[in-house]
This record gives sequence, C-alpha cells and structure tokens, in this order.
Amino acid sequence: MYLVIPTLVVLILVVILLFPEPVQKVMMFRVTPAARPDPNNIGMRMVPTAGLFVFGFAMLQAWDRALNRSKAHVHDPLQLRLLPLGAIAFLGFGIFECIWPMRFMEWFVPALRGKTANLDAPDSRKVALIGKCFGVISLLVSVFLFWQSFS
Repeated sequence: MYLVIPTLVVLILVVILLFPEPVQKVMMFRVTPAARPDPNNIGMRMVPTAGLFVFGFAMLQAWDRALNRSKAHVHDPLQLRLLPLGAIAFLGFGIFECIWPMRFMEWFVPALRGKTANLDAPDSRKVALIGKCFGVISLLVSVFLFWQSFS
C-alpha cells in the first residue's frame, strides 16, 4: 500500500496537469458548462506542479523500499556540489515548463518562434501538452537529483 498511494497521487497529478479540461468536466459535472471557470487558469497548473514535486519524493522512497534497492552514494566531492545545482536548474525549468508551456516552447523550439499566435486551437493544445510533458519530466528529474544529493 505504501507503494501504490504515492504512485497513484503522482499519476493523478500528471493527468490533472496534462489534461485540465476533462478533469474539470469530471470534477464539476453538476455545474453548467457556462458557469465553469477556465480550465487553463493558473491554479490548475500550479497546484499539480507543486504536488508533483512534493509527492515525487514519497514515490521514489516507496519504490526503493519495495525493490529492496540500496541507494548509490556519490563519493566525488565535485559531483556532490553539482547535484543540488542541477536539481535547482531542473526544478526551475520544470516549473517554467508546467506553468507557461507555450512560452517555453516558443523560446526553446526554433521552429515555433513567432508562430504560436498563428496556431489554431487543436495545434495550440498539442504544443502546450508537449511543453507540459517536458515539465513533468524535468520535475521528476529534479526530485531524483535532490533525493540523491541529500541522502
């Protein structure tokens, strides 16, 4: 059970972050569609982003305990100093990618520079989804690096 709960929480947070419209339809099924708030507001992106970072630690610890795996300790002093810096960098990128996915994709994908305003709605959603996927990956990498550096 200690393995299933953190993994499910992380999975649910990833689904909320990547697909806010269907999640809002399920959560607010009794509210008329006209009265529902915008599913892409900042709250539907910030809460899952923070929760993903926090519950990622519990998920990693639960999986290590379930697999009876001993952690590989870092013995190189330079690597010990660089692990938290790398974790902070991935955390910053992950937050930026999850909260502002279109801006991230426009800045870091040369083919999209200056063209995001001309995208139609389905293409815009696809680009935002890809940016959020990069954000989820960056957040989980930062959790892993923080976890390695402080153990």
